Amino acid sequence: MELDKGHNELALSTSNTEVVLNEQAHGDDALELSWTTGTNYGTGNKISYTLELAKAGSNFTAPYVALEDVVQEYTWKKSVEELNTSFVITRALASAWTWDGTVCKKKKK
Repeated sequence: MELDKGHNELALSTSNTEVVLNEQAHGDDALELSWTTGTNYGTGNKISYTLELAKAGSNFTAPYVALEDVVQEYTWKKSVEELNTSFVITRALASAWTWDGTVCKKKKK
């Protein structure tokens, strides 16, 4: 296991800018979030990750914790079915995405 994670800050990316929640495609991947290792500034300390989703403007006062204290895990992926059936996750994502009843689109900054 690599102990020196360098000095690059953690960066988050998404697989899609548009998510279609269609029942006929229930087994398809809907959304994948990926992140880089981040940095431990050469200390050799392990890095654990927590992924929280929250409504925009909420200051994460009541976030949905998708992952908590995971080590050497750099992705979070959900299928169309998982997003369709998870009201909590869908509500958390809705703050950053628009919804027209069929298609979710990432809001422009």
